[in-house]
Amino acid sequence: MIKETLQALVIEEIVLGSLFERQALENVIDKISIDAFTTPVNQSIFRAIRTLYTSSLGVDLASVSNQIEKNGDKKLFGNDSIPFRLTGLLDRIVNTINIEQHIHILKEFQIKRESIKSANQLIRDCYDPTKDVFEVIGAFRTNNDHLLHEALTKPETSQLEAVNEAFKQIEENALKAKNGLTGIPSLIDDLDSITGGWQNTDLIVLAARSAMGKTSLALTLTNNAAVSGYSVAFFSLEMAKNQILSKLFSINSQVPFENIRKGKMTSEDWSQLNFCMDDISQLPIVWDDAKMGITELIAKAKRIKRKYDTKLFVIDYLQHISSVAHSNTITRDREIGQWTQALKNLAKELNVPIIVLSQLSRNVENRADKRPMLSDLRESGSIEQDADMVLFLYRPEYYKIETDILGNSTDGRAEIIIAKHRNGRCDTVSAIFDKNTTGFTSITEEFYNNI
Repeated sequence: MIKETLQALVIEEIVLGSLFERQALENVIDKISIDAFTTPVNQSIFRAIRTLYTSSLGVDLASVSNQIEKNGDKKLFGNDSIPFRLTGLLDRIVNTINIEQHIHILKEFQIKRESIKSANQLIRDCYDPTKDVFEVIGAFRTNNDHLLHEALTKPETSQLEAVNEAFKQIEENALKAKNGLTGIPSLIDDLDSITGGWQNTDLIVLAARSAMGKTSLALTLTNNAAVSGYSVAFFSLEMAKNQILSKLFSINSQVPFENIRKGKMTSEDWSQLNFCMDDISQLPIVWDDAKMGITELIAKAKRIKRKYDTKLFVIDYLQHISSVAHSNTITRDREIGQWTQALKNLAKELNVPIIVLSQLSRNVENRADKRPMLSDLRESGSIEQDADMVLFLYRPEYYKIETDILGNSTDGRAEIIIAKHRNGRCDTVSAIFDKNTTGFTSITEEFYNNI
């Protein structure tokens, strides 16, 4: 088999020469990167042109020559003078009509080179006994997705196209709103009235202190979305899926969770559980309880989306994503910040809402009412920055706070605090926490009458 030469030096020079023409420069400077050029000299020339352009300076022989010297690249040109090499580029240009076609050719070669580089890295990593094979495959998939994204980058949108697209979305939302919500329902009525349901592309952070019930709330939200006909993927990075499903059985059957967990089931418990088992087994939920890093998680999410057309992803929880960084190369805060940014990008790419659980710092325990605040988000301010919505779960009775400021009992009462809402108002929603099943439901008039 004859190997293709993965470069086109003549076309590289034609493109570089074309960039001295202002209109061509403005049309294509954002469509090509330095890696499209294969020689140090050509890369140096492109780097200088790009620097001048981004600095709003003119691009001509003198300015590019000067910028190359300022960049410390003069030695790359050997015995040739820089103006002589640049003049040679201009001599190749008849017109710039075909520059888009020329750039397409260079990008094709670039993607081929990077694909080969990625494949070679995959081979090396597979032979490395210290590398986790699933992380290796995940990294390979992520890199290939990046290459595909580079190849399929969307063009800019005109005002007319943007308006039509936005108006179509408004029409779709209005149609959905006639039926109740524009997003995926939580079935906690007061929460849905504020959020309109979980919205596509949103990253929703659900945070709480340990033992507050954040996994149970996440499971309730998963169950309620599935019951409403939306397919859900639940990544349980802390608990085994059998433990999670035991909670799901309890929520749906109303059999006390402790009875299921300890195997102390009465005949009535068995009857209730068997009655709803068929419905539970038909719920459109995909479970994954494997330990994984962010790369593998993203790769799995994309695969699950393709296979099941998943509408909602739930991740329990952020701090249990496996770290692959060495302690001396990256801080924990920065690593978690990279994860939240990656999850936000994933939500946008898959056009789905993602709910990710997170821990809160111990600062909460130092306050009299133990009520969480945004500053309590553990290990990274990037969590707040990247999230479209931040929810805190708070149960005062857990802290032996038996009455609220009005003297009402806090027994069985939970608060879902909307501390950040990029596209709506912040508020506090009350819900009922069932200690027997660990499920959460809407506050009812009967509940209010009994407190």
